[in-house]
Amino acid sequence: MRHQSPGDERLRSYRCKKFVEIRSNSGRALDMRLRMVGGLILIFLLPPPTLVGQSKPDNSSIIHGTINIALGNENGLVVLTDSMVTRGTQQLSEPGQKLFRLDDHTVCSIAGFASAPASSSRTAMPDLNTNVSALIREYVRQSALQPAQSIAEKLRALGVLLNLRLSAIANIRDALGSTTGINDYRFQLIVAGYDIDNKLKIGTLTLGTKDNRGAFVSDIESASVSNVEEKLSFVMSGMWDVADNFLQHPESGPQEPVFNAYAASIRDNGGRSLTVEQMVELAQRLAYFTSKVHREVGGPNQVAIIKKSEIVSISQPSFPEPPRSLFRFALVVNSQFNYAGVTMAPGWSAVFVRCSFVGMQHELDSHYYIGSEFRDSVLMYDGGDVNLGDSNKVTGSLLLLGPHAILENEIVRRLTATFSSLQVAYANPKPWQVVP
Repeated sequence: MRHQSPGDERLRSYRCKKFVEIRSNSGRALDMRLRMVGGLILIFLLPPPTLVGQSKPDNSSIIHGTINIALGNENGLVVLTDSMVTRGTQQLSEPGQKLFRLDDHTVCSIAGFASAPASSSRTAMPDLNTNVSALIREYVRQSALQPAQSIAEKLRALGVLLNLRLSAIANIRDALGSTTGINDYRFQLIVAGYDIDNKLKIGTLTLGTKDNRGAFVSDIESASVSNVEEKLSFVMSGMWDVADNFLQHPESGPQEPVFNAYAASIRDNGGRSLTVEQMVELAQRLAYFTSKVHREVGGPNQVAIIKKSEIVSISQPSFPEPPRSLFRFALVVNSQFNYAGVTMAPGWSAVFVRCSFVGMQHELDSHYYIGSEFRDSVLMYDGGDVNLGDSNKVTGSLLLLGPHAILENEIVRRLTATFSSLQVAYANPKPWQVVP
């Protein structure tokens, strides 16, 4: 007979009482944190990124208002963005930060819906780039206090946080009468540098927005991580069409020393001989010619140089410290929770990366999980929009539905379909209803 642990007894107790209300003595209900804009935000977790070779952007993924370029080979990696921020058809005089240091080994760059002035006669929203800057900097601050994360994990964690922000901005602007098209609410993220295995990699992610029964819902459209090998690899986002043409067809480039050197290197050794300095010059010229075709691109370049396992330099304008992020979250990496609950302050959410939960009761709503494991536990769900995603593992556990959850709900079906061994019970008996 299998030895029964305290967790087994606790789980059996919950299963015997599966139709009983589960609440603490303080009466603290599952508060559905982050039910922004009337609870219309869907939160999706990234599936595990796949490894791909040299990346060529999808024609459907052009995002207006910026250019992000990552070039790398065995000599190192260069990441460049422009600085121009566009509001409608107007270019703002102040540059916007689009390149961020995540730690001593990796950077991220952003491209997308950078301006969110939901102007009306009564109110206006602040710029989205300010919100994103605050969110990324808070993520960086908390990451410094946690165990190291892989590039795939950083990509997924930032994707979850930025996805929520994009959904909120889109819904608030729509409620205030904005005429912005739904296809314009898009966002792209690049995370690049040396991974925890000391290999040079580039991760990229694209967020898109759809109309779900009158609510704007953002979702992960694509995510990938590519190894930077000996030959040249490149990934671009934003308005990449001009740069892509030059890189894919070296003979079409201007007769300049930098393009001539690039064409010769590609012809002779697939770009292996390009130095980091040459890649910087190439990225700068690609950004320049992009700005000549797309006037939304411009301003001072922001450039990161990464080689020999670390960031060598980041060159960019000086940006003011952003305000504290309105989205309050806690980053938890590589932690084990055994037979004890995880309590968050009201209004706070947690991003759990590579964590394990064993023999405990745990609320799913408003928390996000990446590469985590649940074993012999009771997972409480009360109707929030959440998806554990298939990067996580669930065994020997019970899904306990609260009074706001419906067994036939798409979210519940997705949870049970992803984790077929997950048993389901109601925490509160559902009253019989007469179906007309």
